[in-house]
Amino acid sequence: MIFYLTHLSEGKPRIAECDIIPMNLYTTRSGAFAELKRQVREACKEKNWDQVKKSCQDVLTKRSEIATLWNVAPELVKVHNITAYRTLLAADFSENVDQDTARTNHQIARQIAGDAEIELVPWHVGKKGQYGEIEPLDESVVHEILTGEAGSSGQEHGGEADEATEMTAEKEVVKLGDEFVRFEKSFKADFIQTMQKEFTIEAVCEVMNVPVSAMRVFVDALNPEFDWGGAWSEFPSYYLGFDEKSVWSGG
Repeated sequence: MIFYLTHLSEGKPRIAECDIIPMNLYTTRSGAFAELKRQVREACKEKNWDQVKKSCQDVLTKRSEIATLWNVAPELVKVHNITAYRTLLAADFSENVDQDTARTNHQIARQIAGDAEIELVPWHVGKKGQYGEIEPLDESVVHEILTGEAGSSGQEHGGEADEATEMTAEKEVVKLGDEFVRFEKSFKADFIQTMQKEFTIEAVCEVMNVPVSAMRVFVDALNPEFDWGGAWSEFPSYYLGFDEKSVWSGG
C-alpha cells in the first residue's frame, strides 16, 4: 500500500488492482457492515423473517455501493461471512418447509449471530487490550498526509479539547527534531526521545530487536560496501518514511 500511495502522490494514474487493497482494508477492519449485520441478528432473534431478508439485502446493497465507488466487481469486495447473508436472503422461511431446510436456516442464523464484525472494535488488531489501547485518530495528520496541507484536528473540539491540551503540554518537555515537529501529536514522548538520540548500529538493533551479529550478516549480504560508520544516523528518517531519500528508493 505504501508503494501505491507513493505512486499516487507522484501524480501517476490509479491502478485498479492496487485500489482493491485499501478498499478491502476498509471493508474488513472498519466495521462498516456492523450495524446492518446487527439488524439481521436482531431480526433473526425475533423471527421477523421479512426484516431478516430486508436487512440481508441491505448488506449486499452496501457491498455493491462500495464496489461502484471503487469501480470494481462486487465479488472483489471482501465482506466477512458474506455467504451466510446471501444464503439467508434466498432462504425459504415459510411454515411448511421440511426439517432439513428449517435446520439449515437455523444453522445460518446461528452463524450470523456469531459474526465477529458485529462486535468488532474498528481498526483494532487482536483482542481488546492485547496490544495496548488505540490512541485517538489525529485527523489533521491524516489530512496533511493525503493533501500536503496542514489542517485542524476535529478532535480538539468539544469535550476532548482539555485532553488534547494536556497531551500537548506533556510533550512540550521533549526537544523535537525538525522532521518530527509536524507529527508530534501522533507519537508518544518516549518514542520521540528514542528517535532523537545518537544512533549507532547497536542502538538501531536495540530498537528493531535484532541481534547486531544478525544485522551485520544481513547487511553485508545485501551490500558488501555498506558504510557502517555514518549510515545509522539516518535511521529515524528511514524508519518514519519522512525523508525523501528513503531506503525503499535505494538511498
